[in-house]
Amino acid sequence: MNLGSQLKLFVTYVLVCSALSLLLACGGGGGGGGSSYSLTLDKTALKFETVYLSQEYLSQSVTVKFVGDGVIVGTPPDTTLPNWLSVATMKQTTTSAEFRIDVDASFLAPGNYQTVLRFITGKADASDYVTKDLSVSLVIKDQLITNTESLNFAVKEYQQMAIEPQVIQLNMYDQSTRWTAESNQDWITISQTEGNGNSELQVSITNFSELSGINTGEIIINGINTASNISIPISLKIRPRKIYASRRGIALIANPTIKKLTSQVEIYDNANVSTAVNSINSDSDWLTASFIAANQIQITASDQGLASGIYVGQLTINSKVDEKSYSDYINVGLYVSDEPSQEGNIALINNENDNYGTHVAMAKDIIRPYLYVYDKTTEKLNRINIHTGVVDNPFPTVLNESFSGLVVDARGEKLIAHSDQVRSIYQFDLTDFSYNKVDFSSNFINPSRLKSIYPNGKSLLLIEEGGMIIDLSSGETLTNEQSFGGLTYSPGMAVNRNQKVLYGAEFGLSGSSLYRFELDYDYSDSAIQIEQTDKISAPISNGQDIASNQDGSSIYTASGGHYQFAKYSYDAVNGLAFETDLPGGAYPSSVEVDDNGVLYGGRDNYYGEETVYVYDANGVFLKNYSIGTYRSLLRGDKGMIISGDGTRLLLISTEHISGSKTNLWSFPTIQ
Repeated sequence: MNLGSQLKLFVTYVLVCSALSLLLACGGGGGGGGSSYSLTLDKTALKFETVYLSQEYLSQSVTVKFVGDGVIVGTPPDTTLPNWLSVATMKQTTTSAEFRIDVDASFLAPGNYQTVLRFITGKADASDYVTKDLSVSLVIKDQLITNTESLNFAVKEYQQMAIEPQVIQLNMYDQSTRWTAESNQDWITISQTEGNGNSELQVSITNFSELSGINTGEIIINGINTASNISIPISLKIRPRKIYASRRGIALIANPTIKKLTSQVEIYDNANVSTAVNSINSDSDWLTASFIAANQIQITASDQGLASGIYVGQLTINSKVDEKSYSDYINVGLYVSDEPSQEGNIALINNENDNYGTHVAMAKDIIRPYLYVYDKTTEKLNRINIHTGVVDNPFPTVLNESFSGLVVDARGEKLIAHSDQVRSIYQFDLTDFSYNKVDFSSNFINPSRLKSIYPNGKSLLLIEEGGMIIDLSSGETLTNEQSFGGLTYSPGMAVNRNQKVLYGAEFGLSGSSLYRFELDYDYSDSAIQIEQTDKISAPISNGQDIASNQDGSSIYTASGGHYQFAKYSYDAVNGLAFETDLPGGAYPSSVEVDDNGVLYGGRDNYYGEETVYVYDANGVFLKNYSIGTYRSLLRGDKGMIISGDGTRLLLISTEHISGSKTNLWSFPTIQ
């Protein structure tokens, strides 16, 4: 009997004897009247389902049990095997076989597809056989396709203007396919809520004036008779308005040597409102403030009738825009004394020869007449009056702990001390001297260079070594080792008055680079934003210190391998550039810039009298300070600092040749 009348063979087939047809070599088998051969399938039909443009490879199996000399599979004579279907043998015996039916629909349009597979077994000479047909169907559903998986919008709270719409491009194969779209938030508006076929949906954000922070919603698109629906997440980030003072803590003084009872402060407003401040309130009779300009105030203290002592008051600055209120506050300290300021060597710190400052950590008080010094030799955290030289110790002892670095926060409320043994920060309250401990993740174990910064008004701790910024309110480290680019291990950093610009230089033994970064803090997702805007090569071999003026237009470095104080400049047109060298002698170790742009450059004066060189903002030499020969300042930012009230230049020296003492010196600054 000719099997061709019953079966169209195709490339994939199965015969137990591996022949192309029922070959006699497979062995005999009876034939005749009632067939003694049988064939059963474990399925009567196969159904495949997928979606348009899916790359998924679909497979199902069929098990055949038979009595016969073998089994083969093909299609009926009037059927052609479609190109989306293939058959493969999985396993076989003399009584059964398992076939894998594969479907590739990646190139097919949506629709219903059908075909038939025919299985046959019988006698090898084809004189007797039986067949079974298996129907195979494929359903490809249309699919909704969009050009985006999510939409993200951002706006500033104070910019109540229309947010630029974004577009969802909706595509499908069948242009008669109907769809609907809806959002689950009333601040999400869709240009079309229903339609047919390909469409462009414009998504707008409206009615967001009462929202803040990060807001989420979604747009759901439903297709009629499509494979699935689409959910597109929508995020709206609203950055809050903030106002903050250029100086959050101010120290004033009235004693027989000097009276400094006024200070000017700028108010920064990230909304750039022309009149950021509406009112200023004082909590103390001796403390007042008045407007100089729209966003600039003058703070005035009166010492009339006040006894000697330290007074701390608070000014609250208020702003109201569109019925929303915003505020910040400034702590102001007033030191009243009948005693004049002492000049020269005013206090002994320890009896160590400590040129590198390994035994000392220090920080100036922002609002009080104090310098805080941690002495590792005595394990004491001392307080020194910078005008009288009186030393006391009001801080509790932290058992089994020593500190590598100190800084007072920008409001003058806490002394921040970094442990030199573990990655921990201690915060001492400067009113009652209680403390708390904050553990954090760090990539540098005992840093000494700490700064209190407040970009966009957010109080943060900058650890220069390792380039870390920490939110002490949460203990979270906001940066990683890549945040400051090439500044990775031991950089020096300087931040300008508005807290928006940071300069940094790698302090190594070889040449270095000077970097400029812009800082911002985003309250909506509690993240610091750091953008490198400029970088130049700089001769900062054996770098020791870096400082900038108030607006960040002038930057100074001190480096031991460069016997001068290098001055750099920055402007929006020319960028960062080297400007000039200011003579300093061997070996420059410290730089400080006061509120008037005056540069104080300190050095290790192994020989010679000149310890500090002073230049005005234009680079004109003004004067020298001297602590005598054979004394040198402690290296880096430990050797020289301008007091919180700006009236004293404080020097910490060591007698590295003539003796073994570390002393505090005090001199009047240029007024």
